[in-house]
Amino acid sequence: MFERNFEQLMTPEKFVILALAADRLVGDKPIVFNYFGPDYLKRYVAAWKKLGVGAIVGRLYLLEEEACYIEDDAPFFRQTYIVSQIRSLRSLLETGSSKLTGEHLTGVVKDVLDVVPPKPYDLAALKLDFNSVLGKYAYNDYSEFHAEQKNADTGKVSDKTVRLLIEMLKDICKKDILPNIFHGGDVEQLLDASKIKLVRPKKDLPPCYYIYEGNSDGAICISGDHKKDSLATMRTLMHELIPGHHIYYLYKEMMFYYGFVGVEATLDLLYSSETPINEGIAETAPRFMLSLAPELKRSIEITTAREHFCKKALYNVWYNMFVEERLSAEDAFAYLKDECGFKKEKIGKWLSFIDEWRVYYPSYPIGTDLVKKGSLYNLYIPKTISSLNKLVQFEDELKSRRKVYEKDSRKAILCDAGQLM
Repeated sequence: MFERNFEQLMTPEKFVILALAADRLVGDKPIVFNYFGPDYLKRYVAAWKKLGVGAIVGRLYLLEEEACYIEDDAPFFRQTYIVSQIRSLRSLLETGSSKLTGEHLTGVVKDVLDVVPPKPYDLAALKLDFNSVLGKYAYNDYSEFHAEQKNADTGKVSDKTVRLLIEMLKDICKKDILPNIFHGGDVEQLLDASKIKLVRPKKDLPPCYYIYEGNSDGAICISGDHKKDSLATMRTLMHELIPGHHIYYLYKEMMFYYGFVGVEATLDLLYSSETPINEGIAETAPRFMLSLAPELKRSIEITTAREHFCKKALYNVWYNMFVEERLSAEDAFAYLKDECGFKKEKIGKWLSFIDEWRVYYPSYPIGTDLVKKGSLYNLYIPKTISSLNKLVQFEDELKSRRKVYEKDSRKAILCDAGQLM
């Protein structure tokens, strides 16, 4: 009876059930970071849990074949999206996310995140880009900006201030971003209604994290380091909430209820081909918040540029420590101190982070570069690496057609003008 009822379900529903069942079987880290879809699918989970990981992996292979019947129209590319997610989940269950090294690590990153880890970044070129941002605001180096911020620092940020900052970000997002995205006006209503809780750290999750709870609500944990001053808190809120993760999930849930995407979009896998996109949006979307006060906008631009530089420096450490396996912890400390100016305690925290989250970490620098290729209009459409590539190609084709249309229109106008003369 269970098997017959399960097979009568739609492919996206089966995917959700298999992911939820796998999440209960694998104990190292969560498989499913978050699920805000319909509850009726959970009734099938216990039976699949009894069947075990092997049965789930086998069914995922069949599910990928079934997914070829799902439409794959622009701009959502649902078939591409769900096939990517099925492959990510299957690969993760087959290989795990424990402390891998060498080709095994790069293979898992490729299979699970759908990205080939690039060779280390050229930090000299990236430093020139960062220095150009500093020069734009008449700073000779980052230490000048840092000293200025330190003198203006008002100390640790209270929860009350955090809530005020969230409301300010809501207002700016409604002015600068939502009017420029697909169905953005409807997101505004959801954002006004959303409630965001401040919560404490959880085991097996990063020190700062955000969880979407459904029905427009979410919860955020902000570590002490990220509340040490208002600028650090603001950067964290922009990444985790607005215009980052919270807006992305508000949008996903709205697209689900409107029928543009299926139930597959209500499932957030911790490791998947959507992960670099999700992190990339959170890292890059603040550049569209143009109505920030001039001083704050300057500070956000500088600290964001520094963050992107340092995350690529950390990626270089990740690559040389875990892929090439030729960088010692002592050399990594020296490298990060020289390139990023980090203090010993901060370096230790970052090295622990990239070690514990070594399959996940490449999502940050790689996702940041990839997401910049797309337009603001389609920024928050749920997507994976593969569906983003299709979306960018689709947008490029539209631009080409528009140019041809405008060129032909000008010719027609000139021709008509000539006939009138």
